Amino acid sequence: MHGVLHILAFGVLGSLGILTGSRRYRALAIACSVALGFLIEVFQSRLYPNAIEWGDVRDDTAGVVIFALLTLVALAILKRSLKAG
Repeated sequence: MHGVLHILAFGVLGSLGILTGSRRYRALAIACSVALGFLIEVFQSRLYPNAIEWGDVRDDTAGVVIFALLTLVALAILKRSLKAG
């Protein structure tokens, strides 16, 4: 369940990153979302006596990428249906 929550939370960032506008800003938003997941783990490892949880970094990155791709597909389908209709 813990991993699913990471995927969903960072998935929201991935979807929002795609909705930012131009391709340049989309790429920047996606990269920043992945970096945020990594930095959160780094800071947590400094604040608490834990090692970096690489599984969390993996899940955060997977959420960003999967939801970004799903959002791109949804936008393409919407664009095609608006053209046809």
